[in-house]
Amino acid sequence: MGLISAENVVTYVSMVILFIINLLNYIDRYTIVGVLPELKNGTQNGFHEYLSDTKVAFLQTGFIISYMCFSPVFGYLGDRFSRKHIMGVGVILWSSFTAASSFAPNYWALLVMRSMVGVGEASYVTVAPTIIADLFSARMRVRALSIYYIAIPVGTAMGYGVGSGAATIANETLSKNYTATHDLMKPWRFALRVTPVLGILCALLILCILREPARGQKEGVSVRGKSGVRAYFEDIIYCVKIPSYMLSALGFAMGTFSIGALAQWASLFIYKTSRDIGHPYSNTLTNLLFGVVTVVGGLGGTVVGSETSKRLHSKVGPASDCFVCATSLLLGGVFTYLALTTSRHILELSWVLMFFAVFSLCLCWAPVTVIVLNTVIPERRSTAAGFQVFLSHILGDSFSPLLVGAVSDTIRGDHKTDHAESLSLLKALYITCFAAVIGSGLFLMATFYIREDCHKVDIYANKHRSKLGRDPTSSESDTEPLVNSDYNAAVNE
Repeated sequence: MGLISAENVVTYVSMVILFIINLLNYIDRYTIVGVLPELKNGTQNGFHEYLSDTKVAFLQTGFIISYMCFSPVFGYLGDRFSRKHIMGVGVILWSSFTAASSFAPNYWALLVMRSMVGVGEASYVTVAPTIIADLFSARMRVRALSIYYIAIPVGTAMGYGVGSGAATIANETLSKNYTATHDLMKPWRFALRVTPVLGILCALLILCILREPARGQKEGVSVRGKSGVRAYFEDIIYCVKIPSYMLSALGFAMGTFSIGALAQWASLFIYKTSRDIGHPYSNTLTNLLFGVVTVVGGLGGTVVGSETSKRLHSKVGPASDCFVCATSLLLGGVFTYLALTTSRHILELSWVLMFFAVFSLCLCWAPVTVIVLNTVIPERRSTAAGFQVFLSHILGDSFSPLLVGAVSDTIRGDHKTDHAESLSLLKALYITCFAAVIGSGLFLMATFYIREDCHKVDIYANKHRSKLGRDPTSSESDTEPLVNSDYNAAVNE
C-alpha cells in the first residue's frame, strides 16, 4: 500500500461534497414534517385556518409532483451538458424557494413554494449518482453509493430535529424579545429558514471544488448522449425495453409509496397515539425519538444492504441486488404492520418494531441504484436515473401521503380528538404494508432478467474500448471492465 494519490484525494473530496449536499437535501425536505402540529393548528400557523390531513399531505404531494416531472428533464440534460453546473444551479433554486416558502402569507402560497423546491432537488438527485458511477470502479461502486445513501435516513431524521428544534428555539426567543403574533414571525416558519444559507454554501462547493469525471470514465469509454427530442425518446424507449430496469423501478415505486407515507405521517401518528393512550409525548420528544430510530435504523440498513449485496454477488451475480431489495421490502412491510398494530397496546414495543421496519426498508437504497447503473450504458445513465425517479414517484410517494391523509380524513369525519386522529391514521397507514409486499414481488421477478441485461452492457463497453484501441479486458484503475463480465472479479478487493 502506498500513499494515496492526488487523483484519489480529488475523488474522495468530490464524494464527500456529494454526500454533504444529499444530507442537506433530505434535511430540507423533512424540516416541515417536524412542525406539522403547529402547521395544522389554525391559531399557530398564521393562516387563520385549520389544515386537514389532506391539505397537509398536499404539501408533500406538490413537492413530489414537480420533483418527478422535472427529473426526466434533468436526466436528459445530465447526459448532454455539464452535470456540475446543473447541480449547482439546482441547489441554489431549491434553497431560494425554501427560504421563500417561510414567508408564505397563506396555505396556497406555501403549497406553490414547496412544489417549486422539488424542481431544484430533482436536478441534484437525478445527476449525482451518475457522477459517483464515473468516479468509482465496479468493485467500489456499491460501497460508494451506500455511503451516499446513508444521507437519506440521517438527513430525514435531522430534518425532523431541525424543524421542531428551530421552531422551539424561535418560540422561546420571540416570547422574550419579540411578539410572535405577526403572521410571518410564527415559530414554525423559522424551521424553513435554516437550510437555505447552508444550501448556498453547498452550491459554492459544487461550482468551485467538485470534480466532474468524464461519462463512462470507469468503463474505459468517453461518451455523451445525442441531443434532440427524438434522441431523448430513443433513450426512454431503450430503458423501457430493459426488463430488470423496469421491474426494479416499479418495485422501488412501491417502496417509495410506503416510505413516503410513513415519513409524512408516522411521527404525527405516534404523537397522537401517545396522547390518546395516556402517555403523552411532546412534539419535540416524538420527533427526537423518531429521528433516532430513523438515523440508527436507516444507517444500519443502508450499510448492511450494500455489504450483503456485495458478498452475495460472488455467488449469484447481479441478481444479488434484486434479492436484497426484495427482502428489504418484504421485511419492511411485515415490521411496519407489527409496529402499527402494537402501538395502541405497548408503545415501547412499537418503537422497537418501527426501528426494524426502518432498518429493513433502507436495505435497498444502494442496491436499487446499482441495478440502474449496471443495466444501462454510460451515456444514458442520467436519463435512466431521471426516468426511474419519475416512475418511482408518480407511482409511489407523489400520492401516498395524500392517499393516507384522505383515507384518514374520511375515517375520522368531523371528529378532531386525539383518539379519532390516532385511529384514523392507524387504519390508513396499513396501506403502506401491502404496497411494500407488492414491491418485493416485482424485485423477485427482476432476478430472472438482470444477468442478461448486465451482460449486454458489458458487450457494449468492450466494443467501444476496442474502437478506442484499448484492451477490452483491461483492468487498469480507471478503465475497468463493466461490472458483470466476471462476477467474482467485480466484487473482490
